Amino acid sequence: MLDGYESDDGTSKTKRQIDAGLSAETQALLKKLGMVRQPEEETLEVEDELKIIYCSRTHSQLSQFTAELRRVEFPPSIDSELSGHADNAIDDKEPSEELKHLTLGSRKNLCINPNVKKLYSATAINERCLELQKPGIPADCKCPFLPTKEDQSAVNDFRDTTLASIHDIEDLASIGKQLGVCPYYASRAAIKSSEV
Repeated sequence: MLDGYESDDGTSKTKRQIDAGLSAETQALLKKLGMVRQPEEETLEVEDELKIIYCSRTHSQLSQFTAELRRVEFPPSIDSELSGHADNAIDDKEPSEELKHLTLGSRKNLCINPNVKKLYSATAINERCLELQKPGIPADCKCPFLPTKEDQSAVNDFRDTTLASIHDIEDLASIGKQLGVCPYYASRAAIKSSEV
């Protein structure tokens, strides 16, 4: 391991290498052995945290669970004295923290494409949705709400909006309509950030 040193030819070697200060010879050997990691691009990937997963057989049970979650006020994870908000309280209400809740549902519940939604049968909706995504389908025939790499900002807006407060399946569908992005696929981006 080399940090900085004076070489025999009098030049100063102070530049740290990407691989924690390894010499060029060591890096060449590691590369030859296939043990060098390529520097990765910075991503804003969210670490997958511990989650509570609540499953239900019926939509009404999920709606009831969501309604109960809305009633609960969770204490903040940071003490109000440490966060600097203790003196800035506008009212006497105790500070609370929102739970990052995400309701996942089927295509039948979350589809916002009117041509697909009118099929009513869950099987028909699933098949038509998948057909509209197949490669080789002309762009004007594909689902206009399907998120693409170019629509990543809409997917991020959907993620942030859904996790900002507790929403039911119908709320996710209306948020998707407002943002013009499929809630079925866009909700997948919010899974890692959710807590319940």
